[in-house]
Amino acid sequence: MEKNKPIIRVNSLYSLPLDFDVSEFLNDILIHLAIDTGEFEFTIVGKELIKEINQTHLERDEFTDVITFNLGTSEYIEGDVYICGEVAEEQSIKFNQSISDEMALLLIHGVLHLMGYEDETPEKKKEMFEIQDKVFDRFRRATIGS
Repeated sequence: MEKNKPIIRVNSLYSLPLDFDVSEFLNDILIHLAIDTGEFEFTIVGKELIKEINQTHLERDEFTDVITFNLGTSEYIEGDVYICGEVAEEQSIKFNQSISDEMALLLIHGVLHLMGYEDETPEKKKEMFEIQDKVFDRFRRATIGS
């Protein structure tokens, strides 16, 4: 009997020089987080499109790094994650890290949102970022320099 496997789709409307395969990275993250089913669509976009999505769906007139639409249930995770490549580039400079590391963090962040984690309050943000950092440490820091 074949085990369930999440469906992962990655669309890139904005090109970034990453040192990892996004689909493989997401698959590894989902395995680590014990997610063995669901549908995940990640789209990397530019600033104008992320701002348009933010205005249309969240009524926020600003650029952002990640927008997540959770379309599933607690039993079946399904959703769309939009990541702004341009904002990721800016943040990688601001936080003095590679664009690959910044994108890895944003991908993990999007998965956690689809799992139901929120960052709207300081307490929830702290919890979410602690998990995000642990997952990042497990999958990115271990591969730096290898």
